[in-house]
Amino acid sequence: MNFSEPLAQKRTELTALDKLGIESLASSMGVSPDSVLLVTAAMLTAAAGPDTWLRTTVGNEPLPKLNLLARAECHRLKRLIQHLSSPLSMMNRRLIETSRRHNPEAIQFLVTGTTKKSSESKRADFLDPSSDLMRHRLALRGPSENQDDCLLSDLAFDPVVARAESLLHPQFLVINAEGAGLRELVEECHSRHALVIEPLLGLTRNCSEPAKLIRQIGALMDGIAPGTRSTSNKEVRLVGTNVQARMVLRLRVQEIRVLLDPVFGMGQRFLWLEDSRTANAGSDDPDANARFGSAYQRAIGEVVGLRRAGRQPLFEFASSSDLAHFTSEQRAYEAEFDGLGFDPGASVRGLPMCLAWALGFLRRQLARENRFSDRSLIHAAFASARRLGKIHVVEVRKLTHAKMLEDQLHTAGRIVKLLVGGPRKLREIVRRFNDQKKERFLPVLEALIEVGVLSVSDDGEYSCGEFEIADVKDELVARLTILVAGQVP
Repeated sequence: MNFSEPLAQKRTELTALDKLGIESLASSMGVSPDSVLLVTAAMLTAAAGPDTWLRTTVGNEPLPKLNLLARAECHRLKRLIQHLSSPLSMMNRRLIETSRRHNPEAIQFLVTGTTKKSSESKRADFLDPSSDLMRHRLALRGPSENQDDCLLSDLAFDPVVARAESLLHPQFLVINAEGAGLRELVEECHSRHALVIEPLLGLTRNCSEPAKLIRQIGALMDGIAPGTRSTSNKEVRLVGTNVQARMVLRLRVQEIRVLLDPVFGMGQRFLWLEDSRTANAGSDDPDANARFGSAYQRAIGEVVGLRRAGRQPLFEFASSSDLAHFTSEQRAYEAEFDGLGFDPGASVRGLPMCLAWALGFLRRQLARENRFSDRSLIHAAFASARRLGKIHVVEVRKLTHAKMLEDQLHTAGRIVKLLVGGPRKLREIVRRFNDQKKERFLPVLEALIEVGVLSVSDDGEYSCGEFEIADVKDELVARLTILVAGQVP
């Protein structure tokens, strides 16, 4: 797998990231520019809502979901996530505060003609010109429609419902919430879609049920049908939108191992956020940092504004030649993952699309003299995606290796415990396990024999040998490590 990029391309990419101020911010935060760009893209695409699009040669394509996973022990990444989520948190808080000025029942009455208390006196109160109904009418007012065709009218976008959703459910961000209550919190967010940052999962906590929680998180990331609500709330909400979350997780190593256990199928849902920078490679530039901060805040305002207006944030290249160049690069990028032996997931394969989309929305916020071409944007997106993809593949292999080694050590312990009761043939050993594929046990038995924990007779009976596992654990681990290394793709 070749993740390298030409020198000329790298120079172009540095120019694009320099003009945005990403290089300087990365130096200030002690992380790599790729990490800054990845977290920025994850934040912006999630804040933009459930529908974000990139114009390609086949039409408008939805962006893949960016769900990030980082080790809690990396404090530089913790600082970066906090820095980039701060503007989102501030906007989220202000939208919630503003929404409290509105009367939910008045909005509901204007949209549906019903209220929770639909008495004549209540209706009269709402229709009283001296009430605050006029303010709600102004808040909900949208362009008038005069469609003769019934189907076109039915398919037409309804700005009133979209505006009601924005006023009654302004929140789009959930931070540091308990994992067990995430679904309810996300369902109350705008369009039932939220960016969830660093939830408290407690996957290794005593008496917890990690399997149940992990499956709930996976379902939430994929999209869950809305829960049962009162009729009045259902009528005001945007109909048909699934409850869905984008995740940015920072977990301890033990929690990561639990989360990424193959039985849960979570490995392809996350993209690794792992920073390899050990020292600042560039120089801090306060002006560049301010330029990025300003562009980032304005980009947040644009995508959240489009989301609340019911419009889909779309990025498209200015020329057909640049679009063709992007398509060619995307094909070459995806081909680099062939032969890995495992699928890295849609987030990795579609990462250049997400990075290009984010760079496009950031670029339009810059002053004209700091803007860069689509070709520079494309080079930056693919150069970063290749480096980030390499990190992801390495981390997945390391975790897979560690998990397989852990499983084989556990299997070895169970086999030895079984043979304490007397010699057994292979078929008798295999029958004591749920997974009864012989190829799973032969390498473990071979390793146990080589280190003297087991012995095998001429007629194929296995029995306890001279040593116990505790006596030769280092040798056993070394032998199993070699076996596992040959099995991990």
